[in-house]
Amino acid sequence: MATSLTAETVYKLSRLSQMLRDGLSGSRIVLEDGAVRSCDAEILRRSTREIYNLITQYGLAPSEQNSLYSKTRSLDSLGKGQEPDYQFLQDLRMLFERVESAIRHEISADRNFKEIRPNEGTLDYVALISQGAKALFTNSGYYRLSKLVQQDLDEAAKSLSFGAPTACVMIGLRAVEGELRVLYNVITGKTFHEAWGKLTAELEELLKEQQEAGGKELLGYLSYLRSVRNKVDHPDKVFTTREAEQLLVHTIYSIEAIQDIASKQKKTTSS
Repeated sequence: MATSLTAETVYKLSRLSQMLRDGLSGSRIVLEDGAVRSCDAEILRRSTREIYNLITQYGLAPSEQNSLYSKTRSLDSLGKGQEPDYQFLQDLRMLFERVESAIRHEISADRNFKEIRPNEGTLDYVALISQGAKALFTNSGYYRLSKLVQQDLDEAAKSLSFGAPTACVMIGLRAVEGELRVLYNVITGKTFHEAWGKLTAELEELLKEQQEAGGKELLGYLSYLRSVRNKVDHPDKVFTTREAEQLLVHTIYSIEAIQDIASKQKKTTSS
């Protein structure tokens, strides 16, 4: 009988799967230590082995286990400095997609997975776990974000899913702060190095001049985010699932508004 799934297991599988799919599609990836680099043979070898060990331990994707084992052996046999060929990488990418699909099926089937289902949650946690923060975007804005901000948003979504709402709030605020700094640069052409409070104060003044370009909407979100940020400054503050859900949704709305303003600003500048 397979070992019962845990929140930590699904988190690891989701993180590894996303990282490898990005890497095998030619994108640079974000490692656990925050480093951004290309996906080389050593990363593939280590991560593929970890995924194989996890799915066999938990009885996931049984029809794909032999294929994944074969791929780990092929990666182990590569010589120092040798990289797998194109066809191998494409086959591996398709294999990871099948494995991820099987894992999503396990989640949807509610296989002994109660510990990561919040008692008071209102969001679609199956989608959050399988897709990360992009499940909350109403447009293609997720794909226009930097890898670091994508990672922060996905970490926030998964923290919420795994019963850590306070962590979700803190990581979500960090993500939107990164996008606010990008917006400041787009509007002014300068980099802002001051802390959150001064950043939002400066942006509010700039946004009052951008009312017709979506600034009014973002001003409303900033007011809400500031109130949450003020609570975070108290070290004993613990956020509920509902508070974290609200913060995460408003973070996404804020980022979509930021992207809209930035896009209009760039068009105005280039015309």
